[in-house]
Amino acid sequence: MILMREIQKIVPGKWEELEGIEKEWQELEKGAGYPEGKRRYKGLSAPHDMDTLVVEVEWESFTVYEEVCAKVAQQSGFAELVARTDPLIESMSFEFYTVLP
Repeated sequence: MILMREIQKIVPGKWEELEGIEKEWQELEKGAGYPEGKRRYKGLSAPHDMDTLVVEVEWESFTVYEEVCAKVAQQSGFAELVARTDPLIESMSFEFYTVLP
């Protein structure tokens, strides 16, 4: 089991627009087999300010993560969603952790 942690720095004033698009991302991800239990957090204090979004998802393995991400990218509407989302995000990084028993 691995934990994927995605950290996005959101453009100030773009949260509402991002939240509307997130619902569309969830539908796309669901159709590609994204695991349930995706958690989203908004920064409250250092090192992440209030314009930071942290998304955490547990995956069965890194291989499964890669396979599902490839399926998401093949879904109809993916390129259009990326084009609408990119201007709302200043930066993005990913971290991966092994989930300990």
